[in-house]
Amino acid sequence: DEGESLEAQHIHGHIAAVRACVALLRGDKLQTAQLARQALKWLPADDLMTRGWAVMVLGLTLYQNGDVAAAIPALSEAVAISRAAGDSHVAMLALCNLAAVQTNAGQLRKAADTFQDALQLADDFLARAGRRLPVSAYAHTYFGALLWEWNEQDAALNHLRQGVEIGEQWGEPLRLTGAYLGLACALRSAGDLDGAQSAIQKARQAQGNLSPWNAARVAAVEAHILFDRGNLAAASRWAAAWNDNLDECFDVFDYWGEGLVAARISFAQGQMDKAQSLLVQITSSAQTAGGIYHVIEALVLQAVILQAQDRHDQALAVLERALSLAEPEGFVRTFVDEGAPMSVLLKQALSQGIAAGYVGKLLAAIEREQLIPQTAVQSPPPLVDPLSERELDVLRLLAAGLSNREIAQELYLSINTVKTHTKSIYSKLDVRSRTQAVNRAVELGIL
Repeated sequence: DEGESLEAQHIHGHIAAVRACVALLRGDKLQTAQLARQALKWLPADDLMTRGWAVMVLGLTLYQNGDVAAAIPALSEAVAISRAAGDSHVAMLALCNLAAVQTNAGQLRKAADTFQDALQLADDFLARAGRRLPVSAYAHTYFGALLWEWNEQDAALNHLRQGVEIGEQWGEPLRLTGAYLGLACALRSAGDLDGAQSAIQKARQAQGNLSPWNAARVAAVEAHILFDRGNLAAASRWAAAWNDNLDECFDVFDYWGEGLVAARISFAQGQMDKAQSLLVQITSSAQTAGGIYHVIEALVLQAVILQAQDRHDQALAVLERALSLAEPEGFVRTFVDEGAPMSVLLKQALSQGIAAGYVGKLLAAIEREQLIPQTAVQSPPPLVDPLSERELDVLRLLAAGLSNREIAQELYLSINTVKTHTKSIYSKLDVRSRTQAVNRAVELGIL
């Protein structure tokens, strides 16, 4: 009868949703999309929880295929459905995936707002359930990476380390690997290559035999670290193998990100044409897909290579295109990480009046980088009365005289979270006021 057939359809819808998830992890994009659409066709309108999951998987597949324009509304719908269902886990996943897509689309400001929503959801869950939402590791990791691009180094490392901390507690290999990879990328960018290498080793341990595309991500970041260490031979071996294993990329975004590392290695080997042709290909396909973050990265590296070939006018034209895309969203590290060659290019841009205010800020950031010893961003030493990374950040801002509201804004936390940290700091330092806390921290050598 009809009741049975509806129930059977519902069960088929559930099975299709589960199979879509398996296909997604296997990297079978075509089957993932088909199964997710099948699930949505069969699932009843009131099964919000499973529908939210299926729409999210569909949004992720659209994103993997490089259809940013379609992925953003699908993931936004997944957020709305799972919130309505009261499903914090899927709502958090959908928010993080949406923010990751917005980041890759170069919409950093929108992505930051989405991450704030995700972290608020995590705070609400903690207040309600008395424990942290495990998938919030994802929010901290990706938000940390975004803040790193904005050169908000302290806040970025704070979030990246929280991602690792929650990931370790949860032990889920995909998020934990991602957390260590995010930390490795930031530490590499900061010049702490030992810290970056250590994070990569932990990423490799965490990922086990999860999937070939996850292993490929770890290998690409490690190749970049080896390259920065001056181990061109090992980095080149990775680049040669990468060319043969392109089917192991999870999505086009992975392909572009890994391709940028390969182009950098070709450039260092003196294979300028090979590097440029790969960068032109990345720029073109990323532009078509709406992956503006990678367009900016590829243009920046193209400009540096053109400059090295004494093709100054072309270098400046390419840099100008990168600056016009990057300025509205406040990109910093993509330029700063290129160091002295970028400094020369930016000074030429400044002399021609190209994006003067923005270029001035980028030059100042590069100059600061060259003056500050690289060890400044490494982990604080272990303490007699150990405070967590977050508590140390809060303590420093307390010492600087900031109010709870200002600390919350500075560290991208809620006011309640700041109050919880402050209470914990007082308890660990055995004090009752800000002044006592600061004095005690100075005595202990923490400040």
